[in-house]
Amino acid sequence: MSWDKGNNPANVTQYVVQLSTVNGFGSGTAMSVSTYGLTTQFANLTPDSTYYAQVKAVNHSGINTIYLNLGSTKTNAANSPTGFVFTNAALNNLTATWNLSTPAGQSYVMRVSTANDFS
Repeated sequence: MSWDKGNNPANVTQYVVQLSTVNGFGSGTAMSVSTYGLTTQFANLTPDSTYYAQVKAVNHSGINTIYLNLGSTKTNAANSPTGFVFTNAALNNLTATWNLSTPAGQSYVMRVSTANDFS
């Protein structure tokens, strides 16, 4: 995300950026980062979730401005892996392989069932 410096002097103004899954920042998953630049990135966000952002400036004397609302955005839903194939079947187990999704998931779950609807 990025923001404008406004009337703040460059390279000496610290910016505190907050990101939350709840508008108003009262609860939810909240993250915070401090920077002297006008951009920052947040990683390892939850797929298919809405995040709200705000930023405030802190001068060299430690005096804060009020937070500026940077709006909201929604992360992309996780992609499903491709190329799924069973590679081995035995009396009591199945083995399968697949191609990693892009972007890669943090984990994958393979479900098997004797019923088409997984009931």
